[in-house]
Amino acid sequence: KEEFYDCLGNCIEKVPQYDTLILMGDFNAKIGKEEALKRVAGKYSLHDTTSENGMLMAQCAEMHSSDIIDFRSLRGPYCDSDHYLVKAKLRQKIAQVERPGTVKRTKWCTDKLRMSEVCKKYQESIDREMEKEISLENDISMGIDTRWKVVKEVMRRAAEETIGETKTGRNEEWFSERCKNSIEKRNQARLKLLQRYTRQNLEDYNAKRREAKRICREEKRKSINKRLENIENMNGEHNTRKFYK
Repeated sequence: KEEFYDCLGNCIEKVPQYDTLILMGDFNAKIGKEEALKRVAGKYSLHDTTSENGMLMAQCAEMHSSDIIDFRSLRGPYCDSDHYLVKAKLRQKIAQVERPGTVKRTKWCTDKLRMSEVCKKYQESIDREMEKEISLENDISMGIDTRWKVVKEVMRRAAEETIGETKTGRNEEWFSERCKNSIEKRNQARLKLLQRYTRQNLEDYNAKRREAKRICREEKRKSINKRLENIENMNGEHNTRKFYK
């Protein structure tokens, strides 16, 4: 079994990221009637208990549940088999793939230059690097293109050393350590429920799930209110550039 899944993983890695990947087959899996798996297999599963392969398949299906829009079991068509034909509607997504040769634009955290200490450190770094790269004799013999490349590289190194890049990620503004801890507790409760389905584990999982949702909503609301307050302040200060940014 391990050899099969290793082979399957190698095949999946060879598929380009922008292609739609569909895994077909039962994988010798049995999905039971456990309460935690009803969202995957429904309540009319053929088996009572879930096998190890069934658990892996259920986790895979739950991870990609949004890709399946609708599915139907067709009892009419005869396929000379004891299985029924299944029809499904899939959601197609166009993957964002970087084209070869495209250069990623670096966004520097220029707001830090408003701080006098950081601005002074940035200027000193540029002066120091320029002295290393360009001497008086070389400066005269340099062409305009070569000189621009040197200045550009010096400014890039100075910015990397002093102000750094602007980090923008999904939910980064409001996804705090508090959200992270609540989601980790929810995931642990879910894993415990999958390993052993009891009423106590189910209640604990539902409680942790509600708590995680509540905390994420609170943190997101705080972030939105803070951002609106900053926008109002920038509008009052007539800071047009940062207001539209």
